[in-house]
Amino acid sequence: MITGVNGDFPPRKPPGGPPQPPSAALPMPAPAPASPMGSAGFVCGLLGLLIGLFGVVAIGVVLSILGIVFSSVALPSDQSGKAKAGLTMAIIGLIACMVAMVLYAKWGVGETL
Repeated sequence: MITGVNGDFPPRKPPGGPPQPPSAALPMPAPAPASPMGSAGFVCGLLGLLIGLFGVVAIGVVLSILGIVFSSVALPSDQSGKAKAGLTMAIIGLIACMVAMVLYAKWGVGETL
């Protein structure tokens, strides 16, 4: 009868064993597709924010409202995050445009159409 070092049967294998070869790297998943409405909301929100802050406030308001509408429509189906970013920028742009309108009405600061 064959016994192990401590008299146990069957003999135990030494811990560790031979080194394992490195596992193959898993392929990277494809990026989430961006919906066209989410991209449109992102662009309108960004332009509404920038034009509202540094340009014509009325155009900034219109672009911000379009950005809110497009991003809100695309939010449930967009997995890339552009709709959420567009909605955030559009809301900030709309608030900035309102502040600019109040400043212009009160002190005559800024440009409007």
